[in-house]
Amino acid sequence: MKKEVNFNISHSQDGWCEYCELDPILEDYGNRNDVTVVIEAAVFEGKEGKRTADGNKGFFKCVYSTGDVYTGNFIQNERNGPGLMLYANGDEYRGQWLNNMFDGDGELLLSSGIYYRGDFRKHTINGDGVMHYSNGDRYEGSWYLGKRHSHGVMKYFNGDVYSGNWKDDLRSGTLR
Repeated sequence: MKKEVNFNISHSQDGWCEYCELDPILEDYGNRNDVTVVIEAAVFEGKEGKRTADGNKGFFKCVYSTGDVYTGNFIQNERNGPGLMLYANGDEYRGQWLNNMFDGDGELLLSSGIYYRGDFRKHTINGDGVMHYSNGDRYEGSWYLGKRHSHGVMKYFNGDVYSGNWKDDLRSGTLR
């Protein structure tokens, strides 16, 4: 049976795991699977976590006061490595994190029905990837700062196909 331990930390930001202020608490409770630590802004459940010289490291589940739930790795007090974020609005991100941001290979499913699989950089779609739009359109190609950029292929729901260059989310060629 899990025991609940409650703490109120006035300096934590709502919606963020502020481990720097949680070190003393997690040092005592973060490595225990039999304890749920409840904090003003979030609920942390330690799994294979441990306190290191550079912060808490390991696998945690974090339930934010916003209703968002993150399950994954923390390194140096931040979401780093593989993880899953389930947002209260129905959006979902599964993939690599770096310094609390989507960074690397990942999948983003929006509650609107849009699905993206590919590269992220600093919390933005950036690199190569495939976007499935809710209307049935599908784009596969390069992205830069969240916009279609360079070479890509757009297959429209109506059967039209555009294969060519893009700049700032606009095609720069002819439809075939």
